[in-house]
Amino acid sequence: MFQLKFGTLLAIVVVLCLASAITQLIKERRLHDSFLSTSILIVAFALTACGSPAAATPVPPTEAPTPIPPTNTAPPPTDTPVPPTDTPIPPSPTPAGPPPEPQAIEFTASDGQALTGMYYPAASLNAPLIVFVHWVAGNETDWAETAFWLQNRGLGGNTPNPEGVPWLDSSWFPPVPEG
Repeated sequence: MFQLKFGTLLAIVVVLCLASAITQLIKERRLHDSFLSTSILIVAFALTACGSPAAATPVPPTEAPTPIPPTNTAPPPTDTPVPPTDTPIPPSPTPAGPPPEPQAIEFTASDGQALTGMYYPAASLNAPLIVFVHWVAGNETDWAETAFWLQNRGLGGNTPNPEGVPWLDSSWFPPVPEG
């Protein structure tokens, strides 16, 4: 509680010092009147931000629950477990997922426009889908290295880069953690 009162007192002293300095500068015609009104608004905002938090209301103590006396009934009998068999269970096949190479796709948007693009399957099956759209003067190679990097399958570094732009250089991207 003492810290809060000291902080409020300190804020008031700072505001008074600022007001005195601003008034003196206005008298000397170094500042315009609009600066004074702006300064007052800023100081008022700072003071309201330093307000004290609402007091916490005490919670009345609750009564302890009444203990339930134990009963002498026996637990119900359980079934005897079946011993394991020696028959081996064949392992379930692990889904391989789509091939790593980019795939050309075409779909129709809600407005009826046919859209084409490239799909870069991710290394993990539960990876989110990310859609890249190139700019008007660009083409699908604008995002090729970024797509290979996010795909996380080690296929990057083969995109033509005649201009030498950094986002088409696979060494520009940090390593992606496995998983």
